[in-house]
Amino acid sequence: MERAATSGFLAANTLLNRWGLRGHALWTVPGRGRGAALRWAAARGGDGR
Repeated sequence: MERAATSGFLAANTLLNRWGLRGHALWTVPGRGRGAALRWAAARGGDGR
């Protein structure tokens, strides 16, 4: 559900920008997931489990 809401806000902001209007600030998680160091640690089993 969060992904759908984020997509909707992005689409609305794109349309508003085309019409010269200001959209809303959007805070979300990084599109690429965890940082490289954390991916490396998880792959090596170093995630603390």
